[in-house]
Amino acid sequence: MAGLDDDAVFNFGIAVREAAVNAMKHGNAGDRRKRAHIEFGVRNEDGQPCVHVCVRDEGVGFDPLLPA
Repeated sequence: MAGLDDDAVFNFGIAVREAAVNAMKHGNAGDRRKRAHIEFGVRNEDGQPCVHVCVRDEGVGFDPLLPA
């Protein structure tokens, strides 16, 4: 996959699954009516293949500049 070795592919899969679970559990607050959206693709950056993944949820969001 895009020049990655087996360990990198495995770790990449874990990262994508974790992002999807976090989107459903935390972003959507477990609301089964809401969806997690995952977009992915391979593109060329500086002559090298690059995997791009975007995970979005339908939650209300937050302001990262406000204290937790």
